[in-house]
Amino acid sequence: MLNYTYLLLVMFVIAGILTAAVTLQYANGELPCPLCLLERVAMLGVCFGIMLNFRRGFSYQNTGFSLLSTIFLLIVSVRQSLSTSLRARATNTSAARYSASICPCGRSSSR
Repeated sequence: MLNYTYLLLVMFVIAGILTAAVTLQYANGELPCPLCLLERVAMLGVCFGIMLNFRRGFSYQNTGFSLLSTIFLLIVSVRQSLSTSLRARATNTSAARYSASICPCGRSSSR
């Protein structure tokens, strides 16, 4: 029973993160960069694996789906973080200032 409580908590946290990201995106009139979209897809994959655990009962196949999505999320987020910091170093600015104005893909974050 405690495992399902933790899974439900994780699912609600991820749903809250995705809801906040989409709400802020539409409220500010911004377009997400492709890496941000890949991160959202990976988070949805984690939630989907958790939902499969609730729907079909605990299975290693469902947990494996969540773990594969988590590994994909790790790869995408590390790539996004590294590209932001490396581009900031190349332009000789701070990474926080750089990531606020330009997405790692090189597009401006505002329209």
